[in-house]
Amino acid sequence: IFFSNNGYGHCHYSSSNGNGNSSSSEELQNSSIDLEGESSASPLQEYRKNRHESQHYEIHKAREVVNENSINSHGKMNSITNSPINGNSNSNSDTSLHDILTTATITDDQWHQFSESTFSKTLHLPSISVPSQHVHFLISDKKSPLKPYLALTMKELEGVHPRIKVVSENGDGDKSRKRILLSSHVLLQPNNNDANSNSNDSNNTSNIKFIDDPLTRLIHQYPSIPPTALQLLHSNYQIQPTNALHPIHLTYHNQPLSRLLSTLLPPHLHPPPSSYEQIGHIAHLNLRAPHLPYKHLLGRLFLDKLSPSIRTVVNKSGEVGGPYRTYPVEVLAGEEDYAVNVTE
Repeated sequence: IFFSNNGYGHCHYSSSNGNGNSSSSEELQNSSIDLEGESSASPLQEYRKNRHESQHYEIHKAREVVNENSINSHGKMNSITNSPINGNSNSNSDTSLHDILTTATITDDQWHQFSESTFSKTLHLPSISVPSQHVHFLISDKKSPLKPYLALTMKELEGVHPRIKVVSENGDGDKSRKRILLSSHVLLQPNNNDANSNSNDSNNTSNIKFIDDPLTRLIHQYPSIPPTALQLLHSNYQIQPTNALHPIHLTYHNQPLSRLLSTLLPPHLHPPPSSYEQIGHIAHLNLRAPHLPYKHLLGRLFLDKLSPSIRTVVNKSGEVGGPYRTYPVEVLAGEEDYAVNVTE
């Protein structure tokens, strides 16, 4: 009996009779053995088959979500959630998310355009004016009544490198005073239950600059800071309100990898893949099936943020096997160089 595997789990055999004549092709087809049947398939074969089909289904559904949610009516790339990017309506000059996801090799120009439009944003932060001699205590000491309201307490500024400078010149030429940036949350109303009071407060804040008393201006301008804390800061540290909001620009280059990954992937794919293994200059990811449509974008993010120590990003693309227990990998970004130097 001679067996030959056709590569799809079926084995066909041919036999010779007592006269030395081989069976006909019809007899061979009728005598074929199906290894995918319940009686011949092992539990390991069934597991691999079901896992393979499940992964293909998840990838297909993920691509449907990308095609439906990533492009708006003008064909312009959104920040994954159908919202315009930075208010720019020029769709001809923007690289769409769909174009990036369907391109195996992302050019530097495509990546620059995509990263700048997707990850860049500007925060407008309030500030207060403080005498120079009190600046160090107010921003550094644990007992500072101003510390919970500083700009660096904002989640949006965690991990930003280089670190945002919260102290700057006063802006009016007064060398004896400094400006300290506060969290944008200090401008929010502490109680949103009473709509009428909120509307009245918003009308009052439009005339803050015409209020002569600095303490009254502080209370009206920063409603989330308790009045007792403002009174203490004003009486002991001579803080004064400022009218202008200070812009803070966050770009692709100064934000941490974790925040970029969360921005890139839609909410239903959170948490993003953040762990990896490193050997030499290679970072090895093990992406889940829903993340595979974004694999080249994820690879480029890891490559940019982990360089120069990382020059190659790969993803596991198959099962472990063989005499040396190895597995196939796919290069997501960087150079295809598997010869690494390891120091132990």
